[in-house]
Amino acid sequence: MTPLRISVADVFLEIEDKNLLPKLVLMRSEPGRRDKNRYCEYHREHGHEMIECKILKAELEKLIKRGYLKEFVDKETQRDAPSHNRRSPLLDNRPKVKREQLESPPVTGWINTISGGIA
Repeated sequence: MTPLRISVADVFLEIEDKNLLPKLVLMRSEPGRRDKNRYCEYHREHGHEMIECKILKAELEKLIKRGYLKEFVDKETQRDAPSHNRRSPLLDNRPKVKREQLESPPVTGWINTISGGIA
C-alpha cells in the first residue's frame, strides 16, 4: 500500500463524509463467529479493527491511484521506496541497440528437409 502520513483510520475519519468511498461492502464472515471485542468503523460491524481492514485499504489505494487523497500520501517515504513503475538503472545503462540489429537477417537460401517414416 502507498505510504500515508497518517493512519488508515485517520484517513477514513477525514474522508467518510465526502462520498469518496463506494457503497459499503458487507463482511463475509458469519455474524455469530465474529470477534465482538473488535469493531470496524468502516463496515460498522464487529469482527476486525479498521486499521487491519483489507477492503478499506484497497479502496483507499484505488482513490490514491485515481489522484485523490494526495494530501495524505507520505511523499518522503514514497520517494525512497522502490517503484515498479520506475526504470531500473541497469536498464538505462545498457548499450542502445538499433532497430535494424533486432530484426532477422535476410534469407540467403533454402534448405528443404524430409523427416518421418512410412505412414
